[in-house]
Amino acid sequence: LYECFLFRGVRVMKRFFMVGLTLWLVSLVSFTPGWAAVTPDEAKSWIESSTLTTRDGSLVVHIEGKPYVRGFQYGYRLAEPIVRFRDYIALEFQHNTKRSFDFFTDAAVRLYADRFNAEMREEMQGMVDGVNFAGKSFSYPDILAINTYFDVNMWWDTIESKKESANESDPAPEPQKELNPESTPIPDNVPNSEKDHCSAFIAVGEMTRDGEIVMAHNTWFDYSCAPFCRIVLEIVPDRGHKMLMQNWAGMLFSGTDFFLTDVGLVGCETTIGAFKSFDPDGIPISQRARMAMQYGENITDWVERISDGNNGAYANAWLLGDIRTGEIARLELGLKYQSLERTRNGHFTGSNIAENPLILKEETTRDPHDSTHHSVGRRVRWQQLMRQYQGRLDLETAQKLLADHFDSYVGEDRPGLRSLCGHAELASGSFEVEPGPWGAIDGKVVTGELAKQWSFMGRWGRSCDIGFDAQKFLDEHPKYEWMHDFLNDIHVEPWTKITFPSQK
Repeated sequence: LYECFLFRGVRVMKRFFMVGLTLWLVSLVSFTPGWAAVTPDEAKSWIESSTLTTRDGSLVVHIEGKPYVRGFQYGYRLAEPIVRFRDYIALEFQHNTKRSFDFFTDAAVRLYADRFNAEMREEMQGMVDGVNFAGKSFSYPDILAINTYFDVNMWWDTIESKKESANESDPAPEPQKELNPESTPIPDNVPNSEKDHCSAFIAVGEMTRDGEIVMAHNTWFDYSCAPFCRIVLEIVPDRGHKMLMQNWAGMLFSGTDFFLTDVGLVGCETTIGAFKSFDPDGIPISQRARMAMQYGENITDWVERISDGNNGAYANAWLLGDIRTGEIARLELGLKYQSLERTRNGHFTGSNIAENPLILKEETTRDPHDSTHHSVGRRVRWQQLMRQYQGRLDLETAQKLLADHFDSYVGEDRPGLRSLCGHAELASGSFEVEPGPWGAIDGKVVTGELAKQWSFMGRWGRSCDIGFDAQKFLDEHPKYEWMHDFLNDIHVEPWTKITFPSQK
């Protein structure tokens, strides 16, 4: 026993004890709503300290104060989209894995309930109680499931599903060749953790018209999720830095990702596609990214905070900028390897393929020479556009580039997956996946001048002017009927300046 404690026993037994304790505590908060102890006057004062407005399709929310209070404000103000997002996650997970949502939430609690710090646990409990105070039914395991969405999906994809397959009594099937996502139809049950997301660039110096930073990003995801991403959240915490971000309903961090902080940091990301490394004992991305935003003092500090406890579940190329110094950076955060590039005169782009050769070769299955694949095709397009617009990048140009429909493989304008503004529903012909209801669902741009005004430009629905007719698509592609209750039309909104008065 002594030797066991001396070596690995301490860690194992501590982990066992903490998980057991956490499960017990979670069971208490799940059945004993904290808002029952909140007086009407307290709740009213908290709610009055927050705001909710709508602007051209988005929900614009301000929350402030201590962790529980700001969480309560958040949950109350956004109760409807939070619960709807929970319900969508449940449907998606059941469809993709053939497991119940209880299986998902149980995994979230067992793997990650004790991996959040006290501040984030308080804020999440506040969200739960705020949602329930608004008259909805919501639990702590639900908010954990939302905030470990990427982590639990990656755990399932890389560990649990393979373990269950290995335990099957039937002989294992013959190994299949890896699918080429642009030449072979992708089944409709591919988890979102395996899809590639987003197009982005950040530039400064001789690349931009005024020499200051320009950053642009569009989110790619299932169109069913589009309503849950139309949230602009300003958080003024009692400790740390004020944050302004596009937000996914119920997440501690942006989730999409696009943010500003009051120390002059701006950032966005694109996922590293075909990523295969994962550490289930690491810290969830929602905890790490939120700590980086709330407490990061500069690019170096931000990178250290998001890397601390990295589990590989949301491997990204993070594009970062410091408005105060004019420095930009690209952090490619793999699990085993990471790469940080910095400059005050140049640009970085993101299109879901790793640039670092070690990450690309050792931690992904992507072929960087397959120009038919959309991540490679979009990288080529970014290279073309960065050369074409050198010295001319500004707000208007960035908006134009996010809406670009040029297919670098076929050499013509053709909206699809190789266009920077992605349209999987329009995919057709050879070297493309079969049509699916996913692609770009927004556009955001921030410049040095806008950041100093605590503002950015946002467009919801698309980066371009092409809408989406949900019923028409379902009529033509009935295998997606399982999405029917969540798949809505996409109406393109105008570019809108999102801003808040300075409050701290």
